[in-house]
Amino acid sequence: NDSLHPEIRLLDQNLKIAEANIEVQKNSNKPEFSTRLFSQRLWGAKDPLSGFSVSVQIPIFNVSANKNAVKVLQTDKLIAEKQMQYQQQMMQTDKNIIVAQLDKTLALLNFYEGSGLKQANEIIKAATLSYKAGESSFADLSQLMGDAIDIQKNYLDALNQYNQVLIQYNYLNNI
Repeated sequence: NDSLHPEIRLLDQNLKIAEANIEVQKNSNKPEFSTRLFSQRLWGAKDPLSGFSVSVQIPIFNVSANKNAVKVLQTDKLIAEKQMQYQQQMMQTDKNIIVAQLDKTLALLNFYEGSGLKQANEIIKAATLSYKAGESSFADLSQLMGDAIDIQKNYLDALNQYNQVLIQYNYLNNI
């Protein structure tokens, strides 16, 4: 599931931050109320001076600036949404490619495990018997052993490639 993938979660978090920034900016243009209570003792006075104050801040001059700031933040949110959509599409494309590569490498691996390695072992046996019987030279034995080892090496390369593709598959699927 894409929504659980760390990259998607990060982009989703960025989107939520952008949405929260819009709300903060909208709220910054609302009136602000505050109260204050104070008590102060003056030098030489018998009773302390006490009082309270109430203040109201009403934004008047920065209304258009606030609207512009909200528009900028809405654009930031739109960018965050597009980045998340783009990343989700890229991950889906990557998944499709990886599944195709996984099928291809699995088929190659199945070939080597099914018949390729058996052929390599048969080549080794036949070359060894032929050399021991004196029917072939050391050069022939070396050539056939090299061919068998190449088959085994190709199997190991296919196994490595399959494992690498499987790691990418697991990463993309957050497994």
